[in-house]
Amino acid sequence: MKLKSIRCPNCNGPVKQIGDRKYVCESCGTSFMADYDQEDMEMQRIKAESELKQKRLDAAQKGMEQVGKMHAFPRKLFAIIFCVIAAMVMISIITTIGFFVNFSKRAKDYQPDYDATRQSMEEQAKQAAEEAQKLQEEAQKRMQAALAKPKYVTSADELLADAIFVENAKAAMIQDAKDTSFLVWTNYFVDGDPEIVKTYLLVAKDENAKVKNQLICVLWVNWYAEYTDDNNRRDYFPIYKALRLSDLSVNEDGTIKTNYSPDNVNWHSETPRNQMFWGYADYDQLIRECILAQSDYTAVELDFSDGNADGSENVSEED
Repeated sequence: MKLKSIRCPNCNGPVKQIGDRKYVCESCGTSFMADYDQEDMEMQRIKAESELKQKRLDAAQKGMEQVGKMHAFPRKLFAIIFCVIAAMVMISIITTIGFFVNFSKRAKDYQPDYDATRQSMEEQAKQAAEEAQKLQEEAQKRMQAALAKPKYVTSADELLADAIFVENAKAAMIQDAKDTSFLVWTNYFVDGDPEIVKTYLLVAKDENAKVKNQLICVLWVNWYAEYTDDNNRRDYFPIYKALRLSDLSVNEDGTIKTNYSPDNVNWHSETPRNQMFWGYADYDQLIRECILAQSDYTAVELDFSDGNADGSENVSEED
């Protein structure tokens, strides 16, 4: 390519380029177009392509710089977050260590009181456990006693061995025989205390019988009616009465258990002097109906006067 000097064609003055191919004369002001040859046009194309490539390189460089900045921001943000978290963790660790150190110091100060309180609680728990064990054992004993079948009196020796029972039974029978609550008239009285004539122990032959045994006392009660209109005249009429205590049982110590509440063996009644009495005027009739009639029982006659058994089993009518 040849280098040519461009001068104004009119005045040969210097020219100034004002466009791609436009020029203006600085002397006369004439504007004109440059006529490039093929070589010049190739140079212009190369120059234009070079400028375009440079612009693209510059744009790519700026893009890379922007991408770098964009990647740099998350790294910085992550670093900041990491530092904050690390600081918080360190603060937490330091706080925890301080708490445990302080707690350890306080624990040492309160250790004696804590030991004393724990010992007291352990002693209370031990006492509570012992009391609970005792209550459980007592409950088991009561349950066993409730489930256990009572041992009923089956012989005269068992009954008479308890002297206190014998005295209390006699007193209960005599007191019941003196009862006047059933009287209609108020001029009827008992002459002295009733007397026990005979005493029998009746034991059921069938162990499943509803009433296991009976202690029957035959008492003689000397009733009289007193009249005030005839020099205090008295009319006497003795009555025989059969009273009993049922289901006598034997305790472990050999004592007899009963409620000491006698009842009538037979509700037979007599009505002398227009007054009804529970009992028998005929002694033999009482024995037949109250003793001999109970064939489901084995009868043994007892002597309450001296506390010894007297008689034999299977009391017969001839006795």
